Amino acid sequence: MNRYQGIAGIIVLTLLITAFFNFPETNAAYTPDLSIVKVSPNNYEGFSTYPKYVPGYAVEIANYGSGASKNTTLDFYIKTFDNKYLKKTIKVPALNAGKGTRIRFSMSNQTDGSFKEGYAVVNSNKAFKEIKFTNNARKFSLKEAMLSASNKTVTEVYQTAGTPTTWTGTTLNYTSPLSGKTGITRMYCKINFDNTRDISIWNITASIPGNLRDNVTIKSFGEYQQDSGHPTSWNDTSCTFNIDTYYNRLEYIEITVTGQNLESKNVFKEPIQVFKMDWINTDEEPDYGYWDYSDIAEGLTRNIQEDYSGVVTSNQTYTTTNAKTYTVHHNNVIELIVKGNTGGYYTAGWFITPKGTFNNVTGLYGNSEKPAILISNGQYGISQKIRSIQEIGFKIKGSNISGFTDFKSLGFRSWTWKEQY
Repeated sequence: MNRYQGIAGIIVLTLLITAFFNFPETNAAYTPDLSIVKVSPNNYEGFSTYPKYVPGYAVEIANYGSGASKNTTLDFYIKTFDNKYLKKTIKVPALNAGKGTRIRFSMSNQTDGSFKEGYAVVNSNKAFKEIKFTNNARKFSLKEAMLSASNKTVTEVYQTAGTPTTWTGTTLNYTSPLSGKTGITRMYCKINFDNTRDISIWNITASIPGNLRDNVTIKSFGEYQQDSGHPTSWNDTSCTFNIDTYYNRLEYIEITVTGQNLESKNVFKEPIQVFKMDWINTDEEPDYGYWDYSDIAEGLTRNIQEDYSGVVTSNQTYTTTNAKTYTVHHNNVIELIVKGNTGGYYTAGWFITPKGTFNNVTGLYGNSEKPAILISNGQYGISQKIRSIQEIGFKIKGSNISGFTDFKSLGFRSWTWKEQY
């Protein structure tokens, strides 16, 4: 079907529907009144030859009039996600007053079987009179595939602080975190010089990013003296503490860095350098010469301490029927997994609006997953046509997730029209 045929079909169908809703009512004496009372998916085995998302349809027609109807037809129109307009005409048998029939069929096998919206019209050519024609034509479309009152499961993965713990160790080349831990709040490095005599220290330099300078304390211990402070100069990759002090005996130096999650901030990468100064005479006269600077920390053991918070990761699952809004039960939720049941019905997509601090949203269906995309106003969604998959949902990851709103899906479930006579 080309584009113009599709447009023409829609125009004709619109006129047909309009005609039905403006047709005058007829005297009810011994007059039939056909009504489409239900349109639903039909997964009857005979219609599953082709791997379609909606292998079959079922339409229930009832005669609510006072007289028998004649043989007629049902015109069934479908608009699909693969941009096709389908029409099928099916015979409808004569129905006595108060009787009904259920007609099952599948559409063209030249489509993927996806479904956006449709129309069903019985006795479209008005081959016989009816009490009214307004109930002969029905429009139906995607609707909630997970019933709003059905159970949803929500798993909260959250972190709590454990007992602070200090890890100790030694190395000749310190690249943090030596402990391999996370949530590190303090890193400490000590280098012993075993009371080296008569030494002048110019500065101490460590590969610590300059933006952490206020968190860095450097100390130098000698006999009867101690020098300490924050870095006196820095750049993007290192901090330096200028001492320029003579020590009768140099015992050790200490470098301490404090903060949160230091394991992720490139703290303590070699070299860790302690520069001494030596005056080198170039002539017999003492005024002629130069200062020589050398690293006396190279090759010495680094005594390490790393304090970490002992973060404990736990999870707990809750059941709720409220998918409109959900607030987490714990602080520091880093992952939220929400799932609902579709009953295996054809589903075209599902949506959620996460709340709090998050950085990743993934759609789940069965044992598969797919990245969700931001649609608008904080709502994420996934377009994935499925059927015969019971469970769908989302996995939300972040650092402090607070909940979600509007967890819903769109699919093809039964449409029912009730009438009073």
